[in-house]
Amino acid sequence: MTSVVLLLLPTLSEGPLARVDLSWSRQGTPLEASLVDSAAGRLRGDVRVSETGLRVDAGCARERCTIALDGLAGAVDAALPALGDVLLDDAPRPSMPTRRSLRRSWSRAWRSTGRLLTAGLRSAAEGWLEAGAGPRPRLSPAAIGGAWAALGESLRAGELAAAGAYDEAVVRALAARIEAAPVAAPSPPNAAPTDPTLRPDATAASPTLLIDWPGATRAQLGIAWPTGPDDAVRDSVLAGDFESVLMQRLREREGYTYGVEPTWGDGWAGAVFDVATESVVAAIAAAREELAGVQRVDAATIEAATRRLRGRALALADTLAGRLALARLVPFPEVAPKALASVGRTSVVVVGDASVLAAALGPDTLLMSRCELMYGRGEGLVRPRRWR
Repeated sequence: MTSVVLLLLPTLSEGPLARVDLSWSRQGTPLEASLVDSAAGRLRGDVRVSETGLRVDAGCARERCTIALDGLAGAVDAALPALGDVLLDDAPRPSMPTRRSLRRSWSRAWRSTGRLLTAGLRSAAEGWLEAGAGPRPRLSPAAIGGAWAALGESLRAGELAAAGAYDEAVVRALAARIEAAPVAAPSPPNAAPTDPTLRPDATAASPTLLIDWPGATRAQLGIAWPTGPDDAVRDSVLAGDFESVLMQRLREREGYTYGVEPTWGDGWAGAVFDVATESVVAAIAAAREELAGVQRVDAATIEAATRRLRGRALALADTLAGRLALARLVPFPEVAPKALASVGRTSVVVVGDASVLAAALGPDTLLMSRCELMYGRGEGLVRPRRWR
């Protein structure tokens, strides 16, 4: 039997403020994020929240969904039963969120290069497509009810965290209420598969995945590598900030791009950036060269990256939300590592005009259209061909 994990941080100097958030692992159902947004909207409309000035934070990231209450401690304590009412109530009506708004959001999703690049990186690094926007969800009342039931099951294995001047008894009462909620129906049939056999070999060579965007004058590039709890310093050295080796090489020395942004997923870290179409091949080669040479990074660079990580931790500690985030993160190292581990297998994704890029990238390039990537084929998810 699963139970809610409680994370209760001691009161420091927050005064009368408190923050309580409930988070859980994403199940991959296409409607999950929309249902969380819907629940947050109903929570904001509850008089126990709307008349007290509380802030409601809600949303789904790559791995977890969260809904939180933040504000005066007394108001947060009084509103926690409303959070339970919203999340443990019956499934929302099919019109909440409306079918029309869901169809519009799905039809627009594949027009975003950022979402295409993220979905492509998940495909290349994790071995399947959870397809950031797809597959197209079923919008029947039964499907919405099933997705709501799956969300309820996730809550029972979630985490309830609190920081500030909260009332511990009220927080524990909400946890007990979640654990005592009735067992939900099975998950809907279009939940994302998690077949471990699809995960690529960590040492195998990875071809480039090219997502066709006809007529694009620039290309969006993403490169990912496996990561673990002990690799925070290495990932920061590679793509953590302006001083990272990828930023210094691709922007300062080569002038291929304006900036390099870090990104993360399930067991992988990476970097994304945009370049001119004619510079794609050279930029990929430069990025791979920097990743391959990460074990040669000098001790001074490693020490500086470690200090910057500790500085970010101190900055997070200034807010209630930051304190809760720090409590969940792997502790930043107090002492800089003597050397950095190699990155192993790397995965590269390019969003650009295939008519221009395919020949330059080589015959082993995997080609996929935008619609294939974001919507999938049939009832399942797009499964890329196994890496050669």
